[in-house]
Amino acid sequence: MAESGAQPPPQPQVKAVPKNHATHKEPPKPPTGPPSGADAPPPPPPHKKESCTCRPDQTPWWKSLLETIAVSVGLCVAVIYIFQLREMRRATVATEDAATAAGGAAKTASDTLKASNRNFYIEERPYVIGEAFDLTITAEKQSLHIVFRNAGRTPAIDFRIDPPGSSLLLDGKPLDKSTEEGIGGSNIASDATMSFDFPLTISERGKTMFEKEDKELIFKGRVLYNDVFGCEHQTQFCFAARARWGKTKICSATDGRNGVDANFCQQAVTPQ
Repeated sequence: MAESGAQPPPQPQVKAVPKNHATHKEPPKPPTGPPSGADAPPPPPPHKKESCTCRPDQTPWWKSLLETIAVSVGLCVAVIYIFQLREMRRATVATEDAATAAGGAAKTASDTLKASNRNFYIEERPYVIGEAFDLTITAEKQSLHIVFRNAGRTPAIDFRIDPPGSSLLLDGKPLDKSTEEGIGGSNIASDATMSFDFPLTISERGKTMFEKEDKELIFKGRVLYNDVFGCEHQTQFCFAARARWGKTKICSATDGRNGVDANFCQQAVTPQ
């Protein structure tokens, strides 16, 4: 059999391509420069401007009129507001001036009232003065009889002689007083008098000095009293006596002081 002995045709030999063969090339790089004239795209066609015919303003006349009126009214309101603001400022300034003037007038009135009250108090307060002194020195009695008078217009309340504020001097040397307790405690009406016997203690030697040696006896004292407003006042008095005088005299200015205080009672002018 001839077919069974037939051989397949021989396969052509293929050579292996080495890795570094020229057929293994890198992809081409894009051009970096501008395209050449042959490769540049064609320019776009020129733009054609579309034109149309505009219609005139279609706003209704009444709407334009209302807008004009609104603008005019707004301007008028602004002008009126500006004038009102100016008048309000003037009124504010006038009110401030009036308030300042009222404050000054109130202060003046207050000062006038205080001055008036002060003058009233000075005129109306009690003034107690020593009006008469009578000295008695005997074996049975040693005392000073004093008469006080209220020369003020209101009563002197709780009038009393103050022993701690009193002193008895004989020939310039102090003598013991018979009592350290206050004398009095009564009220003296306006233009009224009140008398007190102030007891003294004089030794036999003192009597001799006064009666026979003509030594001067000086008595300094103080009385206390209140006014109707509750403020306290005082009157200082001083008298001198010698046996040859036969009476007492007011002390000289160098020996003692006579007079009332000038205390001002703040309660009399301060509203409660």
